[in-house]
Amino acid sequence: MYITLLSTPRSNNINILSIGGGQYIDFGIVHGLTNLYKTEPNVNQLSVIELWFNIDGLPIDKKGSSFWPILCGLCINDSIKPFIVGSYFGIKKPSSVNEYLSEFVEELNEILTNGLQIDDLILNVRIKGIIADAPARAFIKQVKGHSGYFGCEKCEEEGEYLSGSLSFPGYRAQLRTDESFTNRYNEEHHIGTSPLLRIIGLGLISFIPLDYMHLCCLGIMKKILQFILKGTRVEDACNYIKLSKDQVISINQKMKIIKKWICSDFARIPNDLNNFNTFKATEFRQIMHGTLPF
Repeated sequence: MYITLLSTPRSNNINILSIGGGQYIDFGIVHGLTNLYKTEPNVNQLSVIELWFNIDGLPIDKKGSSFWPILCGLCINDSIKPFIVGSYFGIKKPSSVNEYLSEFVEELNEILTNGLQIDDLILNVRIKGIIADAPARAFIKQVKGHSGYFGCEKCEEEGEYLSGSLSFPGYRAQLRTDESFTNRYNEEHHIGTSPLLRIIGLGLISFIPLDYMHLCCLGIMKKILQFILKGTRVEDACNYIKLSKDQVISINQKMKIIKKWICSDFARIPNDLNNFNTFKATEFRQIMHGTLPF
């Protein structure tokens, strides 16, 4: 062990695993929970440990290299205390999802079965769910992506191309369940067998929700702005539905007026609708919940 200039501890004893075409460091769920138990005053008052997990890829250069961290969040009252469970690094995403999640699945099953032991105390552990965006969900669940014909994660509707994009026009399709997923009733939906199926009590339909950010903020809200700013021809109509230049200017002026009254929950405040293509999710969220009702 040695100390750097910024007093960050370093160790030569870190176990780096070569898996899936890259390198993986396992920090451990137990290690993170033990640290929280000893440093957070409210944790030692919990009788049941409830956990959220997050898995996602983070590109770090233009060559395709990326980190794939596994994060855990401990639920305390109305807040979440996060820590890192493990992290993968490679020139592309892990080539084997089984190797990538192997350490995570094994340790999680251990504490789900035997509980979390800290000193002489044993706490029960419960999974709340796993959060991931659409590409990461398809990867860890080993299913078709959102652009696949059987890519819907909630029903067995077969998609079809309409107006240049894949759509799911049906509304009476058979809904997916944890049982139907495990037994692969809709074989066309699967591309492999997910290691998450080995986790005790985890249903890959009920415990892995669709993510709000991509569906509502970067999805629906962005489509609405494109619809009213760029214009879209309506079927059986001669004119485009589009805001006039004066209407856009008026909206932008109102956005500037209310800007100083917007709470700190919104890290970015949009002030020109014409730049919507470069908006981040929080800017779409601000328009959806703040500016649009105004």
